[in-house]
Amino acid sequence: MFSINMSASIVTSDQHKGAKTKHVPVTMFSGDGQAQMFVELKKTNKQLMSAVFAGTSHAQNVGEALTRTDIVEQLRAIKDEKFISELNALPTMKRRSIYRGKAVQVLQIKETCCIDAPSVHGVPSKSINVMMTKPGKAFKVELTSATMEYLRSCFLAQIEAGGVKRTHARLSRDEKDRVTIDEPGITFSYSRSQYRAQKKNTMQ
Repeated sequence: MFSINMSASIVTSDQHKGAKTKHVPVTMFSGDGQAQMFVELKKTNKQLMSAVFAGTSHAQNVGEALTRTDIVEQLRAIKDEKFISELNALPTMKRRSIYRGKAVQVLQIKETCCIDAPSVHGVPSKSINVMMTKPGKAFKVELTSATMEYLRSCFLAQIEAGGVKRTHARLSRDEKDRVTIDEPGITFSYSRSQYRAQKKNTMQ
C-alpha cells in the first residue's frame, strides 16, 4: 500500500516492517488549477524502484527482478506511439528545413495526456497520466498511489509468470504499430524509441 504527499515522499506500508518513507525527485506541473507531481519512470531510478518493491521478496535484489519485466518498456512505447500519432495529425509545417518544421509542430502538442496502460497477467488495465516528452527523452508519469500499485502488481505478475522473453524491439510490435518514415536519411531506433538522422559524408 502506498501514500503520496506533496513533498515528493512515498510512504510504503509493510505489514512485517511497518511504514517506510522514500523520497523521489519529481517534476511539478500545474494543470487545470491543480498541482501534479511527475516522476521519471525508468528501471535505473533507484529511489522509485526500491519504493515499488518495498515489502516484497525482491526488495533486496531489485535490479535482478527488473530484468524479468518489461512493463516500463511497454508504457514508454505506448506514450511514444501516442506522441508520434499526435505529431503526424498536426498540419504539415511548410518550412525550408524539415527539422525546424517538426520543432514547431512539437510545440503544439499538449504537455500531458492519459495513456491506457495494458492488462498484464490478470492485472487490469488503467489510465495513467504522462508527460508528452519526445521519444528518447525522459519518460515521466504522474506520481500517484494508484500508479505505484499498478506498477508493483505488473512487476510481480510478470516475475511470477516466469519473466518476459526478449525479442527485437521492432518485432515486438504489431506491424500496424511500427514506425513508417518517408524522409530519406531518417531512421527510428525501437530500442531507444528515438529518431536518428544519418550524417552525410562530406569527404570527397
